[in-house]
Amino acid sequence: MKGIKNITIPIPIDRHGHLRKAIMAKRVVPHNNLYSDVITFGNFADDPVDDADGLIEYREFIRNLKPKFKPHFGLMVTSRTTPAIVEEGFYAGAEFLKTMFVGTTTGSSVGISIDRVEEKYPSYDRAGELGMPTLWHMERMKDKRGKQIPLLYREEEAIPDAKKIIHDLPDVKISIEHISTAVMIETVESAGPNVIGGFTAHHAFGLYKDVCNKNGELINPHNLCMPILKRKKDRDAVSRKMTHGDYKKFRPGTDSAAHWPEAKLEGAPGIFVPDFLVLALYCQIFEEEGMLHRFGSFVSCNQTDMDFYGFYQTSETITLVKEEWIVPMKISGIVPYMAGKKLQWKVKK
Repeated sequence: MKGIKNITIPIPIDRHGHLRKAIMAKRVVPHNNLYSDVITFGNFADDPVDDADGLIEYREFIRNLKPKFKPHFGLMVTSRTTPAIVEEGFYAGAEFLKTMFVGTTTGSSVGISIDRVEEKYPSYDRAGELGMPTLWHMERMKDKRGKQIPLLYREEEAIPDAKKIIHDLPDVKISIEHISTAVMIETVESAGPNVIGGFTAHHAFGLYKDVCNKNGELINPHNLCMPILKRKKDRDAVSRKMTHGDYKKFRPGTDSAAHWPEAKLEGAPGIFVPDFLVLALYCQIFEEEGMLHRFGSFVSCNQTDMDFYGFYQTSETITLVKEEWIVPMKISGIVPYMAGKKLQWKVKK
């Protein structure tokens, strides 16, 4: 498909977004308006969206910002979570459960321990009975002896946990979010049809050396995310599976997670990839892999969306053109991924 200068696809879906709250949400929400739907999370350490009341309040706040996309909300799994809370949340409009193990990422201080996840199995089983997908940030912060695991190896060290959860919850829809390693790809591929995985653009684009030096010291906080960017072998595995994989198993999820510049300089994990930027990144990855013809099948509605969420493809379209541009140093006061870098594809206005 050499020489292609534009590509038109059905309007995409973001299956993993952080719309934030307060002033930040007012900056972030407009940068999701190229999507038809956005699955958004309420992982707020001070006030997590983990019950029906919190869901209703957060949903009303986001709707008052008048997004052009349809937002989808769920419940965070915290120490409070019970089957009754899951059921009440479901009937209030919660569409999924999101699990972040304590200490692994932004807002996870209110999460649950990876070593005690079995305590929440009744809640996950209830979600399964209600048809609610469960979305997992699959990293292990400490080993069984309590020793801190380096960021580079946290996803890999969680593989036994992922396999156990998959084995123990056969009737629950499970999505391993933002996969960053070849071994996690293999884990998802070898699992049953109730298990899928998601890929970000930055895990197919960036490398660990873009974030930390050889001593593990942070050198570019604006590239810090959880799971952290990996080495070439894993980066290439993500890129390859994203472009050549089975879309009954894998789908995108931008994990766009904005922080103010000051927070990023202090080590807050999260990469800001607004809609027009992440679509350009995904498109460039597909072109580099010689798979532009599969770009729309990946970022637009695919089989995982139908099976897990009941989404259906819109008839509306969006076009990207082959045109060099430089990513702004700031977008709405937030430093984006690839700030100041040149990209090859651009969303047509």
